[in-house]
Amino acid sequence: MCLCMLGIGCKEDFSPKVPSGNRYYLFCIVSATPLGGSVQLALVDRMYDVPGLNPAVNKEDPFVAGARLTLTVRGTQYPLKYRLNFREDTTRYNTPVQYYLGSGIPLVANDAVTMQATLPDSTRLSASTEIPGFRPTDSAPDFTMGVTTLLDRENVGTAWILDWSNDVNDDHLFFPSLTLVYSTTADSGISELHSVPVPLKYVEHNGQWTPVYPSTQTAPVLSVDFDAIDRVMQGIGEGIADKSTVHPRQMTFVLTEYDISLSRYYNSVNGYPDQYSVRLDERTYTNVRGGDGIVGSAYTQSRTFKIGRLYAASFGYTVE
Repeated sequence: MCLCMLGIGCKEDFSPKVPSGNRYYLFCIVSATPLGGSVQLALVDRMYDVPGLNPAVNKEDPFVAGARLTLTVRGTQYPLKYRLNFREDTTRYNTPVQYYLGSGIPLVANDAVTMQATLPDSTRLSASTEIPGFRPTDSAPDFTMGVTTLLDRENVGTAWILDWSNDVNDDHLFFPSLTLVYSTTADSGISELHSVPVPLKYVEHNGQWTPVYPSTQTAPVLSVDFDAIDRVMQGIGEGIADKSTVHPRQMTFVLTEYDISLSRYYNSVNGYPDQYSVRLDERTYTNVRGGDGIVGSAYTQSRTFKIGRLYAASFGYTVE
């Protein structure tokens, strides 16, 4: 009976490809900072087909030239201009890099932005985004006299907490980072500026201590172990005989926040940032009307913390 059913069962050909045709893709990340002015870059591509299942065999750039792109902010339209640039990697395409560029567009936090693209065949693509808002970051300890780990850890704790949880949208992704900026003075008296990323902590693996750095997260807080800060501070003076020529300047905290659309697109491509979610083979998120792709926004802000003089001196360093 099973053999008979196999013989008369329905047969349906399966293909991982979607039907090709005049399908277009619009990509643009609208970026803004507290300083206002920005440079926006956009791409418009067309769908293409290849023999077989390897898309890398395509040697023709799918970029669509001749389109008219505009960004509308607070009722004013700003055109993006077609640009060419030198392509360093020619393993796949040997033509110049093509893109659309908008510069000097006054974008600030909470701006509503609409992008429209009219293609040579009259196809219209559009999408909207709202730039995330400015988020004050609280520090515990507050380090009013400069960053230091020379504290009573039984009362203060063992980590530096940076918190931007006020009025946070749970659907947004955050990309935080912390950097130690310092300078060294050579025998000639010339000062050279350096920077080194600060990890959240160090974990022991196979007898070695491995740094763990911040990554994509939904939690609006960053916890940096005091021990990790000590290790980084110790490291900037390694190999330097005269430690007084090392001058810690500041810790720079940088926070980039994605809007809802860009966060959903990132998750659909990379998977969700928590360890319990399972990514299914689902369609990539898009908010582009008339086609596919993503028009999202990101807001980047920063805060600096000076280094405590006594803390720097504990390593033999000096604060200028």
